[in-house]
Amino acid sequence: MVTLTRLEDDAPVDISDEQLQAVAQQLTEALDKEDEELANGANDTTTTATGVSSNMNTIARTKEEDDSEAEDSDAELEDSDYEDDFNENETILERLDALKDIIPLEHRIALLQSCSTGVSLLQKSMLKLGSGLWILGSSVLLLGVPLGIAIVGEQKLLELENQMSLQQYSSDLLTGESKEGEAAKA
Repeated sequence: MVTLTRLEDDAPVDISDEQLQAVAQQLTEALDKEDEELANGANDTTTTATGVSSNMNTIARTKEEDDSEAEDSDAELEDSDYEDDFNENETILERLDALKDIIPLEHRIALLQSCSTGVSLLQKSMLKLGSGLWILGSSVLLLGVPLGIAIVGEQKLLELENQMSLQQYSSDLLTGESKEGEAAKA
């Protein structure tokens, strides 16, 4: 028979050797399970920690207290699991922030580096594209506008020459008919 003191109220509790050995066995199994989870890369230590803390509490309690509190804690765990899974006030940004824990740190670093490289390349290409568009626009303004003005002036000159030749032709026709009419009368 071993006498321990309870943490909550410093009351002495007597525990039999069999109960102590059972709790020690449970603690050993919980620690072994935690070591396996850590070796497998699992980050879910909350279950193991809950098991270890409940085993530690078992040492400091009597069998009757443990049975009544086990039923209460199971109901609380079910409620808290539901509350953890669904939170109406949680925003999308908070959910996305929680998702970052799913991706391992090495993958996040590699993803961040590739994204930053992509952004850098995009910035450089946009800078080159902007410079090219500036050169093209300046060339059009400096060379194209005067060329366009010269072409429009040449077209106006050609149209003016055509109009003058049409007027001369029409006046020749009119004067030619009148000469033919005078010659026919004479």
